[in-house]
Amino acid sequence: FDNALINYNRAIQLNPRDARVYVRRGFIYHYTGEVAKAYEDYETAIGLNPALNKEDYIKCMNVDSSDKDPNPGIRACTSTINEFPTFALAHYKRGAIYYNAENYTAALTDFNRSIALRSNFINSFVYRGLIYSKTNRDSLAVGEYTKAIQLFGVNDPKSYLSYNNRGISYEEMGNLTQAANDFRKSLQLNPNFTQAKTNLDRVVKKQQGNF
Repeated sequence: FDNALINYNRAIQLNPRDARVYVRRGFIYHYTGEVAKAYEDYETAIGLNPALNKEDYIKCMNVDSSDKDPNPGIRACTSTINEFPTFALAHYKRGAIYYNAENYTAALTDFNRSIALRSNFINSFVYRGLIYSKTNRDSLAVGEYTKAIQLFGVNDPKSYLSYNNRGISYEEMGNLTQAANDFRKSLQLNPNFTQAKTNLDRVVKKQQGNF
């Protein structure tokens, strides 16, 4: 991914109006968890070549997984997967749609497939952790968040959500010490993340027997 970004950045310097390069760089950003940058590149690509907006793979990339009607996004991603079965990002995007529609079985299948195709697909590990948390499998969730933290980097600011989520799972398992450590680490990486502060305060009260 690092080498790919170097090459795509160089290609854009050489030809800043090649829409295809922005699309491919967007894919890399999506894989590595820099989702905002990915969407910026897709938007730039469509601005350079509006015809891309009709392509199912662009519709799949740009779909809002929290839309009330999940079907258009599922159709676009399914069409993309049918055409490109090894496109891990399409499986991930469809999995996110299924997740928000609370179809956790289908979502997990897609996230599993995306990881099978791209073993370092960080966001798929995060989503698998969320599914395991919601289905009362917190020990499995801890493993997924830990993998995401390792892939992001233990001190990378992008890890703050995974630390917070892992802390919640540890708390559910009764491991208050590890939960508090994770909430503190989340706050260290993102001091403005009030949810981690709320979670930490709650766990400290539990440790003191005041909750």
